[in-house]
Amino acid sequence: MKKIFFTALTLALFSNSNLKAQYLKAEGQEYMNKFSLAPAFAGYNGNDEAFLGYRTNMSGIEGATKLLTVDVNGDLGSSMGYGVGIINEKSGNFSNLYAGVTYAYHIRFSDESGLSFAVTPAVIRSSYNFLGAKTSTQNTDPVFASEAGLSGTGFDAGFSFMLNLKGLYFSAYVPRLICQDLKFQNGILNTDRQIFANLSYAIEADKWELEPSAEILYNLGAGEMEWKGGITAKYNQRAWLSVGYNSEKWVNIGMGFSATNRIAVAYQYVCGTSEIAKNCNGTHEISVGFLIQKAKNFKKPTIFFEEQEKAKQSSDPEIQNLKKQIKELEEEIQAAKKNGVLKDDDNSSTNPEPQEVVNENESQPSKTETHDNSKEWEMPIDMHNVTFAFGTAKLNKSSYPGIDAYIHLLNANGDQPISQNYVGRRVLIMVFTDQGGSKSFNKKLANERAEAIKAYMISKGVSEDRISTRAMGKSDDSKNAEERFENNCVKICRSKK
Repeated sequence: MKKIFFTALTLALFSNSNLKAQYLKAEGQEYMNKFSLAPAFAGYNGNDEAFLGYRTNMSGIEGATKLLTVDVNGDLGSSMGYGVGIINEKSGNFSNLYAGVTYAYHIRFSDESGLSFAVTPAVIRSSYNFLGAKTSTQNTDPVFASEAGLSGTGFDAGFSFMLNLKGLYFSAYVPRLICQDLKFQNGILNTDRQIFANLSYAIEADKWELEPSAEILYNLGAGEMEWKGGITAKYNQRAWLSVGYNSEKWVNIGMGFSATNRIAVAYQYVCGTSEIAKNCNGTHEISVGFLIQKAKNFKKPTIFFEEQEKAKQSSDPEIQNLKKQIKELEEEIQAAKKNGVLKDDDNSSTNPEPQEVVNENESQPSKTETHDNSKEWEMPIDMHNVTFAFGTAKLNKSSYPGIDAYIHLLNANGDQPISQNYVGRRVLIMVFTDQGGSKSFNKKLANERAEAIKAYMISKGVSEDRISTRAMGKSDDSKNAEERFENNCVKICRSKK
């Protein structure tokens, strides 16, 4: 009797997943919650995130698996991350609880590439409720007669890693690396190690983002391998639709949306053509994600989108940066006056005003510059973090915050001390290039880049007659590649009052 009982227990515990997995996970969260794919993602994007999931497998069949999941993960700083995962599974009279704590370590090769490792010690508890059992031997079998239930607890540990190569993510996860036996009162339950491997890559196109993915599950004990593939399309960072198919002939259809930048909701439906699928109403799963605390700098992968705030709402960091630049500029001016390069212009009637600052290698003004003989410019300052796609005049998206800060100052009414210095002023955009190309190419490229900045500022409400541009060409004759890269810069000058 006991042998039959434990055989039934083993089969019931691990036969209800779509992929026949001994370790069940929230499949509907695989797009929105990368931590559910592999704990090595814990804290990688710098956010603190939480996810809740509920799935009912093969609804309509009595005793089918129901799954409740809770995941929390976040950043610990200094390239470390944490995670907590809880999975509660119930299949008829059987119930299983998995609770793990993750420590992750991230090695970043660059802003777009990195390698992560994670260990996940866990507690696993399985139990069977005799009170709900239906058997003809209930009154005679000593196990049923003396016990209300049967349970076993074991300790284990998982290992995972994740490799990111400029948005191509490959992860592998072994949830039960030690694979300790679960010790019951009247026996031992043994399970096999499994390996989950996942590959995905997000492709951005305007407002759309497509992410194809592939997953493999390999059961080391049985020597069986199963696979699953799918693709997710997300529109405008807020809504997505996904479809997938696995080797067990199950088809999944999912959808989700971000109600706000801090809450995301997803639903997945799974159906199939097998005999089991024909006798059930499919698998349903709903998930909810919460952004507890966002990172200082937006990083992927994350389902939560970067807020596109107005320049006025997001100008505080840029204003602080500008204040720092202005302080540095004032120090440079004082040093120049001390060295006799500039004269004090506090009394304009007796002292000549400083001449326009021009680089020694400056090329002629571009055709787009508005000429005004009465106009002179103050000393130029750097427009930090304004960059272009290599060899083109296309502004990188990371350039917008820096330019937006100046747009905010030009559009302001002088309600802040720093903006008073820009009321009624004009600005001159000066673009430098390196000496990597010919003089004519550099001048043409610098002019196109200056025009690109001007066009962006005009699109944000700055009057066209307040913006002048100048193509400066190469800034010096540096031979070092790193120095040449730094020579590709943008400077801005205010007009004198």
